[in-house]
Amino acid sequence: MKAAALSLAQTPPLSVPYRFFLTAPLFAVACGVTLFWAGPDVLSSRWHPALLAATHLLTLGFLTMVMAGALQQLTPVLMGVQISYPLSFSTVIHLLLVAGTLALTAGWLWQKTALFTLAGVLLGLALTGFILVLLVTLRKARSGHTTVRSTTVALLAFAVTVVLGVYLALGYSWNGLERLPGMTDQHMTWGLVGWVSLLIMGVAYQVIPMFQITPDYPGPMMRWLAILMFLLLSCWSLVQIFFPQTIWLSHLAGGLLASGLVFFLLVSMNLLSRRRRYIPDVTLNFWRVSLSSLLLVVIAWGLSLTGTHDQLEIFFGVLMITGFSMSAISGMLYKIAPFLIWLHLNNYIQGRGHTRGNIPNMKQVIPERHARLHFRAHCLMLLLFILAVFWPDYFLRPAALLLIITAGILWNNLYSGFRLYKHIIRNQEA
Repeated sequence: MKAAALSLAQTPPLSVPYRFFLTAPLFAVACGVTLFWAGPDVLSSRWHPALLAATHLLTLGFLTMVMAGALQQLTPVLMGVQISYPLSFSTVIHLLLVAGTLALTAGWLWQKTALFTLAGVLLGLALTGFILVLLVTLRKARSGHTTVRSTTVALLAFAVTVVLGVYLALGYSWNGLERLPGMTDQHMTWGLVGWVSLLIMGVAYQVIPMFQITPDYPGPMMRWLAILMFLLLSCWSLVQIFFPQTIWLSHLAGGLLASGLVFFLLVSMNLLSRRRRYIPDVTLNFWRVSLSSLLLVVIAWGLSLTGTHDQLEIFFGVLMITGFSMSAISGMLYKIAPFLIWLHLNNYIQGRGHTRGNIPNMKQVIPERHARLHFRAHCLMLLLFILAVFWPDYFLRPAALLLIITAGILWNNLYSGFRLYKHIIRNQEA
């Protein structure tokens, strides 16, 4: 993707995506506090209430929060289609998502059935509304645009995740709802392998060539990989539901899914090794950690088939959420957030009739040294969480404390960029 292909004039107000960006690190802080409070016992079982609460503070509160904000920005800029009433839409979705995530995590921590009902309603409204509006909006875009295709497929995977998640949440308070075998695993897989991974892939197709100055991803890969992964995920789900005893068929579908992830990471690593910009860049480091974590995820999944270690499922979750997903999203934030602030300042100054004002470049919006501090803390946090899976008594609380610090650094970096934006606007208006 070339910068010239961006529809910069269609960008929504800065508060549309940025409220999501600034909220996400706060949920990561809440996750760290929850884990620190719960202590080492939280990793004794994947069904521990505090672990379920912490997991959703990251998957809903951090990952989905950032991705929801980013999509509301990327849809008009990358795909050239506007969301109707973007400010009102983002305000409603943001409030419902924040309230629903808090209700869900509080339900696990305090074991109050009414909170699960409230969470199911709030999150159902927020996420169903978000998905439907985005899908309707994307129908107006150029159908051949690879980002439109991959985003649409990711949203469909998210829809499956939401349906399963709301059903499970309501099941905590309505005894009449019967859970199908493996429904929790289906919810987790559709969320992490479907929604999160497919959207990261689709965004990577655009932001890696643009910001890292690499060759483009192969055209057939951009057109078909997300669709193929969605179909494989659907086949895996159907096997789990209708042929639960046919283990080899489930493993075959899972192996093909894992092959798709490996293909994406190998192509991405190859492109990053061929970047034409040799200036040190912290986003590149985040991508390398993310892709390396994804490789370990696939290895962990393969080992889990042998049943060699009870903690491999938690190990898988740690790598998939904090390793692959959080690393990629943090790296993208250090490109997307400064670019948005630069873009809005540029549009504002041009709107006042100036050809150029005192606009900082992207490296000045969030200084590289500040982003690098976050990267170092993030890597240490990831290492401690990996160790905590196997030795929680020694490493769980230090890892949780470092998650709080890491999220705080990210929030401060994002807010400092926003504060710079407000400062320049005030000076222009003075």
